[in-house]
Formats: sequence, structure tokens, C-alpha cells
Amino acid sequence: MMKNRLFNIYILVCVCISFSLNAAAQVTIGSEDAPQQFSVLEIISNQNGLRLPQLSQENKDDKVALESLTQANEKVAAEGLLIFNTDADVAEFWNGSKWIAFNNSTKYENISFSPVYNTNESNTNLYIGAVFAGGTGDDLTRGTGIEYEEISAGVFHYTGAEGQSINRQVFNHASGIKVIIPETNLSTEAEGGAGTIQVLVAGTPLSSYAGKAFDIPITFLGKDLKVRVNIGCGAYTGEHYSTNSNGEAVNWLQFQCFNLGANTSQSDPFSFSDSGNRDDSKGGMFQWGRKKDGHESSSSTLYEAGPIANTDLDGDQPKEGKGKGQFIKAPNTPYDWRATQSTTIWKDSERTENDPCPEGWRIPTQSQWNSIINTSNNELSWNNQSGTIQGRIIGKALFLPVTSSRAS
Repeated sequence: MMKNRLFNIYILVCVCISFSLNAAAQVTIGSEDAPQQFSVLEIISNQNGLRLPQLSQENKDDKVALESLTQANEKVAAEGLLIFNTDADVAEFWNGSKWIAFNNSTKYENISFSPVYNTNESNTNLYIGAVFAGGTGDDLTRGTGIEYEEISAGVFHYTGAEGQSINRQVFNHASGIKVIIPETNLSTEAEGGAGTIQVLVAGTPLSSYAGKAFDIPITFLGKDLKVRVNIGCGAYTGEHYSTNSNGEAVNWLQFQCFNLGANTSQSDPFSFSDSGNRDDSKGGMFQWGRKKDGHESSSSTLYEAGPIANTDLDGDQPKEGKGKGQFIKAPNTPYDWRATQSTTIWKDSERTENDPCPEGWRIPTQSQWNSIINTSNNELSWNNQSGTIQGRIIGKALFLPVTSSRAS
């Protein structure tokens, strides 16, 4: 009997509170005065303020929370969400797609960044420093599905600093990559107020971003900046700041990280490791227009009766016993393995059946090579470290081993 009575009291209290809240659509805290007609909530005080939830950058950009906020059905519901970012020392609100910082003019208003991208420390050109190209294969998804510790993504160049101290900040991105700004002290006015801020990246890239160079937008010190990263190997074929609506570089061309035939199990294609085995380190030596039939191996036998006449061809390739699987030697210029040269076995316009590349890949066209080598958007250098494979380094994400010749 007592139980039932208490239960009835609880129900009554709950019902009364519920009705009271519904009836009071407007609330005043700190005063008995009614709120203004345009206010849902008014807080009256001349001594204290409203303290927002205190979140660090990493708490704020927690992956689960970030994904939740960017779901289509959550965007409108979350708009206007307020927090105080303890790393950036600024209040921020969610606008439906990203966090917007309230102006913290007393601390950062004179700081500016140029360019607004991460660059090399020695210059302001966008030569990508953050390359996610690890793995043990060389397919289209190389670089993804692997957890990376912090790696350098270059720097931001700034001016107008006044010796401010910056806490470590972490920005998560839907690609699975996070941008990290380490704790640092900015240059003082006496030091000129200019300098660079290190940019790091880490995380586990998703396969949906494989083969792409793209921008990760961040808001840092109240400024909208971009961190360019790339997944896998590749190079620019034109102006490197051009992007589509998704922030992806439109002039980026994905390459395999190794030559055909090379050992692709090396976790770092930019260690320039030389195993001592020519094929293992540099890949095969293909004669122009030929399929992969064993002739490309440095240990294949020579066919001394070259060049091959049309009657000794099976379609566009050598017949059995007429150079198939052998390196065909041509004693005179132009040293073509065919007696009658053909420019259509490998085509610029399409991937032909004679293309030796794996499915999903093709041999680069002449125009693509020209655009990569001749554009100023790719920083060109040469690796000549002792004990490593020599070759051309293009930008930060493509290595071309030095070419070889064969006399026997």
C-alpha cells in the first residue's frame, strides 16, 4: 500500500514538472523580472558570467563527434552549438559544416599567413611534404589502411606575431588523417614577428582517398588554412593550387611507387634502397611496345638475329623462337627491335592490349611526361647517395630510378 502511494506521488511530481516546463516557454535566471518577449532564456548578473563547456582541440574534433555532426540529418540540429576551445583560447560555434572561431582580436588579429597552405620551410612553393605511401604492394590503394605516426607536412609561414605561446592542437579529417600543430612560441616583435610553424600529420588514411592529393581545411588562430597531403605516389601535371569542390588537386597524377618488376614490399619507396639485385631494386628493362614476357629481366637471353621482320611477329609481339621472352638485339640505329617501326603498339590516347602495366594502370603518355618534367610545380632533385639507387626525385612523391642499358 505504501509502495503504491509513493509511486502515485512520483507520477504526480513528474507530471506537474512537465506541465510547468511546457507552460514556461521563457525563463529568467538571476531575477524575478519577466524575460523580454524576444528571449527564450535571460541570465541576469553583474558579477558572474556564463561558462561554456571547456573542450581541447582534440576533444572538440573527436572523430566520432565530428562524424556525427557532419551527417546530413544532424547538420541543422547542431548548428549554433557553442564551446570554448582551450587550446586556441577562443569561443567557437558549429555552423553546420565546421567550427567557426569568434574573433580573438586582442591575441591574434595581427598575425597573417602567406600562403595559406603548408609549404617547404625554405620557400613558399607547395611541394608536398606529407606523403602517405607505405605498404607492401603497389596497387591503386597503396598508402591507405596503415596507421602512421607523426610525419612532417612542411610549415606555415607567418608574420605579425608578438611572442604568443601556442598550445598543441589537433584537427581531425574525414579522410582518417589528423593535422597536428605542436606546442610552440611565436616570434616576438623584437625578432621581427615572422617565422614558420611546423605542421605534422598522422592517422590511418581511408581507401576512398587513395591516389589523391587533397586539402585538409583547418581554422588556426582564427585564420582559415589548408594542409595539402597526398595518398600514394604521384606528381603535378600543372598548376598545383587548382582544386575541385572537394578540395582535391585537379592536376595531380597518380603513379605506382615502383617500376614494373621491382620489389614492392619495401615499406618506404623513398629510401632508395639498393638490394644489389638490379631487377629487385630498379625493375625490368622493357623494350618499347613489348608485353611482359620475360624479356624485361636482366637475366633473359639475347636474341641476336634482330630486328624482327613482320613475318616473325604474332600480332604486335615476337613469335615463339623469334625473340619471344628474349631481349632482341638490334645492331644498327635506331636500335628498334622491330624491322618496321610502329608508334601504335603503345598509344597516348588509350591503354592498348600490349600495355605491360597491371589492371587499373597504364603507361604514361608523352604529354604527361612533358607536363611533369617541365612544370615549375614539381621540385626536381637528384638522389646520388652512396649505396642507394640513383635517380630523379620529382616533388615529394615520385622517384624515377636512373635508366639502364644492356649490351649482353
